[in-house]
Amino acid sequence: MKIIYNIVRIAFGLLFLAIGAFHLYAYQYMAVYVPLPKGSKVFVLLVGATICVSSFGIILNKFVRISLIIIAITLAFTGFMVLTPMIFRNPDEILKMIELPNLYKLILAFGIFTYLVTTKSK
Repeated sequence: MKIIYNIVRIAFGLLFLAIGAFHLYAYQYMAVYVPLPKGSKVFVLLVGATICVSSFGIILNKFVRISLIIIAITLAFTGFMVLTPMIFRNPDEILKMIELPNLYKLILAFGIFTYLVTTKSK
């Protein structure tokens, strides 16, 4: 059972590392959809760095619970922040493509919160 736990933990860590790396790689394209007047590029880079650092905590099996809490809060905050203005805009094909990943972020954050609530801390 411990081997399965380690495989799943490393897979989730690599998934979050890929999400954070994508934020760092394509920050110029993502910054367009952040509803901040200034500093949207810095915000996307900060989110990417936060997710990357937290994913290293998950992969290395150090501070897993805290790393999951940080990732869940980050995903929920950015998902709501980007998805809310999209709802009030005209339905465009490009905006619909942006809505779906942010909806996935919210579902993933909800799943992480549910996991953290149902499991007890060590």
